[in-house]
Amino acid sequence: MLVASMLLAVSSCSSSGGGGGESSCPLALELGGRTYYAMKTEERVTGSGSLAEVRFAPCDDGSGIPAGDRSARFDAQRLDGIDPTVAFAVPSQWPRRVFVTGPVDGSSLPAEVERLLNY
Repeated sequence: MLVASMLLAVSSCSSSGGGGGESSCPLALELGGRTYYAMKTEERVTGSGSLAEVRFAPCDDGSGIPAGDRSARFDAQRLDGIDPTVAFAVPSQWPRRVFVTGPVDGSSLPAEVERLLNY
């Protein structure tokens, strides 16, 4: 059985800036006013149809370096059997990540997400 490695805050989106540092913001996307955090899987994730365009969630970690280009847009894909208000994928950019809303520590993942991740 595949065991998924799950990284929420550790799965960060880093970007270098003129100040010479890196942002410590987690890789997170925004859809419908909600923030979805990346969770790493060991297998590639495929979507089951287009959901919507998503963008990087706002983040201010105090470094002064933006977490990601807020004008960038990505094609979010539905996941079979999972409500898109719970999780989605962006396989074109992050083939081994799913984006999940809820507690950032992953303590109470919905059963359908746990099954997807073999958690």
